[in-house]
Amino acid sequence: MPRFTLSFTLIVLYMLCAMPYAFGAGIDVNPDKRGWHIELKRISTNLSSTTISGQDEYVKFSDSRIKGDSQLITQGHFDLGLDFYAPRYVVFNSALAEYGRTILVRENEKISNTTLDRILISTDYTHRIWYIPTFAGGFEIGPSIKANYQTGFENKRQITRLNAGIKLFDGVYVKDLHLNAFSEKDFALKTESENYGWEGGIKLEYKFQQGSKFYCFTSFRYYLYSSAPKEYNPLYQLEVEVRLDTKFYKRLAIAPFVKYYALQGRNIPTKGDNLLLGFSLSFGHIFLDATRKQELAPL
Repeated sequence: MPRFTLSFTLIVLYMLCAMPYAFGAGIDVNPDKRGWHIELKRISTNLSSTTISGQDEYVKFSDSRIKGDSQLITQGHFDLGLDFYAPRYVVFNSALAEYGRTILVRENEKISNTTLDRILISTDYTHRIWYIPTFAGGFEIGPSIKANYQTGFENKRQITRLNAGIKLFDGVYVKDLHLNAFSEKDFALKTESENYGWEGGIKLEYKFQQGSKFYCFTSFRYYLYSSAPKEYNPLYQLEVEVRLDTKFYKRLAIAPFVKYYALQGRNIPTKGDNLLLGFSLSFGHIFLDATRKQELAPL
């Protein structure tokens, strides 16, 4: 089944790339973006309250987001994008780092918990096929192939993942909407496994007033097959974030947010989840802008 899934994904991807040429359709991409786009999307410090359940059942998953106790925590977040826009394709490169730690002192007892620990490096090749400038704020559509490498500062678990699918991207409101098949290799020492499945996600932004932005991110990953042991065999992962950014001084912004993460094991009746409520202080800056202001030709 894994080989069939990967082969089917590649065939679908090829058909999506070839379809406009086969029918002789005019291919149009956004003429306003060319060259490098380098952006520090967000570097932030979060103060939040977290409610965690199911951590005992999921202790063998080595997933830092379902470890620890329910408590007040602080977290750091770093998100950098280095993207290159060519006339017929885009290469999206990103580096994401997250870390959270809490130290509690109860009488003479010192309790230390790592509540978030993730480093994610990815590169994504997306073919630019269609540009739709007039619907839902405008966006581009194209097939994509994405490679990820995930590890942590303390959690040395290593995961490589290859995705192939189709996406909508770079819209005014729809920043990313994708549906992919994936192949994943988990190099955990005691639970090394190969996983296959599909995932979908959406990233929305809506700017209102001056310096205020609503942000919503949802990602769902479903495992069709995993060679992991019974106690570590995943079924699905769900991640949701809703945030309201408001700039108060130049590029500094403050944002109340809600984050939710859920992990369901294939052989575990209850799910592990993590709910965070809090606010963040963040900074962002565009070092190099790929947007070119041009007068679009009439359609």
